[in-house]
Amino acid sequence: MFRTPYHPELDVSIMFCSQLFAKLDVAADLVDRMRESLPAAPFPRTEAPIHPAVAGHFGLHYVHPGSKYVFADEGRFTFEEFCRRYMRFEWNEELVVALSRMWSEDSSKAIASLKSAVARSPRSSVALRAIAELHERNNNGTAIEMAEAALQRDWGDYEAASLLGHLYIKAGEMKKACNALSHGNAINPRDPHIKARLRLVLQKLTGNPKK
Repeated sequence: MFRTPYHPELDVSIMFCSQLFAKLDVAADLVDRMRESLPAAPFPRTEAPIHPAVAGHFGLHYVHPGSKYVFADEGRFTFEEFCRRYMRFEWNEELVVALSRMWSEDSSKAIASLKSAVARSPRSSVALRAIAELHERNNNGTAIEMAEAALQRDWGDYEAASLLGHLYIKAGEMKKACNALSHGNAINPRDPHIKARLRLVLQKLTGNPKK
């Protein structure tokens, strides 16, 4: 329900927003559109780690010593890794800058900056996904390879699954696209882009325009 004590996940965020908009007399159809179009909570991706001893005390069976938590766009880390990075104020500024400039710079320069940043944050699926997007813009055949690598870094990255599905569609690999998009839809069934792409793939695979 919460990423951190101050950042709720999507369902709680939508509840708060709906109540706020109702108090502001926002039209009901606009509130409904907001509910349908938000694919994720409008907060940073970082998750607050749970100490394994706390999880054990309260019987949180979904948490174990090897559980990993998202730290910004740098990947997933165990509780110990996360805390040590936090105490050292360790973060990858190069990655932040490279992601912020990826669409404003020359593609080759942006890709070089992102690859340099990945060397410091090899767990970052976000960086690999960004490289895949830039390769797609340049019609580079390695876009699929980079998107696959992004999803392998973090199987919970539904945006990587969505991008990979999109690239498979462009390549005419409908079965692979279906697998990637089905995986993304299982992670985040509220993402409208995944749903639209999956619907297209199923129509092509089944020959049924109403699928």
